[in-house]
Amino acid sequence: MDQRLSSFLQHSTVAGHLGLLLATDPTVECQDSGLRNANPFPTLSIICASEGSLTECGEGYTFFWKGVPEGQPLIQGIAFAIGRSERLMQWCIPLTKNCHLSIISVYAPTLPTDETTKDRYYALLGTTLQTIPREDKLILLGHFNARVGSDHHLWGKVLGCHGTGKCNANGLRLLSYCSTHELAITNTMYQLRDMHKTTWMHPRSKQWHLIDFVFTHQKDHKDVMITRTMRGADGGTDHRLVRKKLNLKIRPPVCRCAPPAHLNICALQDANTLSTFKADRYQWPFDH
Repeated sequence: MDQRLSSFLQHSTVAGHLGLLLATDPTVECQDSGLRNANPFPTLSIICASEGSLTECGEGYTFFWKGVPEGQPLIQGIAFAIGRSERLMQWCIPLTKNCHLSIISVYAPTLPTDETTKDRYYALLGTTLQTIPREDKLILLGHFNARVGSDHHLWGKVLGCHGTGKCNANGLRLLSYCSTHELAITNTMYQLRDMHKTTWMHPRSKQWHLIDFVFTHQKDHKDVMITRTMRGADGGTDHRLVRKKLNLKIRPPVCRCAPPAHLNICALQDANTLSTFKADRYQWPFDH
């Protein structure tokens, strides 16, 4: 991540429990954030305005912020930054000083798309995932145009026990990619009826399929409370809205201090050492 973007994001904090409504273009609400008046970007002079947005040329990030009017105490405010491309959008939310939540929304190539386009898409996604530190939280979501099936025994750490349908070529590539990057498909982790898992109906066969997914790091899958579709939501699309609930467990940083030195008690058995040790003490409580 760009160093200036990282510095900017450190000025806001987000509560540990988030409820996300996720679709191909996610709508996420966050509150209880803080924004200071400091400006880590010398070239962005309007960053101190109480409300606005700004697109940074060349970096691909758009910054949004809202705070208190000028002259009032800086006790509240919110801010976030979104990185954009034609197939991928990234949103980084600070959780603690050294931990962020990265939300990546994607639109994958369809099944008939040529392999060159697919390779370019997965290379872009891989480059984005490599910029996310291992200790950060990750939500990868969107329209992947893939069917992953239900073979939990073959893809145990990637695919949950409650997948649906059959796997196609795009799904096999997606499963292999998730296995390489240690990602888990949260849509398949919960025992739900197919109507609460499938997201898109084929226009000819009229069969429902699961092709919109929400991923997270395999080590963080316990943070996910549930992932399911919302059948009644009207998003102006032929895909069902996918809802994911999180209960983020953020561990405090571990203080790695040097272990205390061990006392050589056996050395006191020597009379000279014992005498020197007693002499160095101001008041030795056992000196008779």
